[in-house]
Amino acid sequence: MLGLLAGVALAIEPVLVTAERVVDDAWPGEHDPAALRRAALEGMVAYLNERESLPVNRLLAPDEATVPWGLGLEYLLVPGRGLVVTDVVEPSAASRAGLVPGDVVTRLGGQDTTAALDPDELTGVAAGAVPLLVQRAGGHATSFVLQPGPLPAHTLRARPDHLQVTVRAPTEELTTVVAAAVAAAPDQPVLIDLRGATGGTVVGAVGLADVLLPVDAIIGFELRQGTQHELASTRPPLAPAVAVLIDAGTAGPAELIAASLQHHGRATVIGTPSAGLAGATSVRFLDAEHALQLVDARLRDPAGESWDGGGVKPDVRIQPRLETPPDGAVPRDAQVDAALTALGLRGAR
Repeated sequence: MLGLLAGVALAIEPVLVTAERVVDDAWPGEHDPAALRRAALEGMVAYLNERESLPVNRLLAPDEATVPWGLGLEYLLVPGRGLVVTDVVEPSAASRAGLVPGDVVTRLGGQDTTAALDPDELTGVAAGAVPLLVQRAGGHATSFVLQPGPLPAHTLRARPDHLQVTVRAPTEELTTVVAAAVAAAPDQPVLIDLRGATGGTVVGAVGLADVLLPVDAIIGFELRQGTQHELASTRPPLAPAVAVLIDAGTAGPAELIAASLQHHGRATVIGTPSAGLAGATSVRFLDAEHALQLVDARLRDPAGESWDGGGVKPDVRIQPRLETPPDGAVPRDAQVDAALTALGLRGAR
């Protein structure tokens, strides 16, 4: 199947051109060629996801294919209140609109978030402008329309007693940034937040693990086009203690980071089981409007095992449950609190 995935983008163009010509001959001038092409591509991606059980095969706009994409809101669901904003990514659509921690999103893309009991009940946002209704401090409601856009692949925050790295997609740049930050504060523990981290590259994942693992430690294995490659660390480890946060949105190369650090006892992994997508993707650009993100490699943990389906299991399993805070207050993140406790920073924020 990997051979099909690797070659499908190369083969699809002449097939689509021929199909469009056949349809145009049958119904001249009665269809939208762009809509026809998109429907054909979406059908192909749906087939690949069903065949592979890997829903990370995606049809994207070229801009979406190069960087993480979204509104830039980080939140926790408080049943009965809605999505309480805990952080706003800089730069992002949310930051440009002036949204701040403590704001409460009560409607998202037409969905009533106050009635949701679990974030998975929310279907997410589609491409294009997204309407939001937000309860601001002081009780007044404000409507926003946000356009999803590019987000930074990672955010590093130097806290007084630890380093916190939020990873949205592992990249080669991430390795350089984290290595420099950890080298500058060698006695501080590191909290790596991989929740919701999808996409990225195997090189980026290996680079981050390399910063934290002993020399010659096996990070994992990559199977590409029938050949297995061993991935090993090359440098002395940095940081005295590490905690890693994962959830059902942690997928692909980000799962490799968690699996490798956990296998070697280098990190305490906290949260809920990861997505179980032991594959890596690459992007093929088709034209000015379409790109295909396709799974074209398999990943294995340091023991040579796949986490497909079951995901990486956390050492400390904890749901993102929280106590309902007063209006206008930012809720505490139970998973972050557990990670700080694992790092010996009980009570830190």
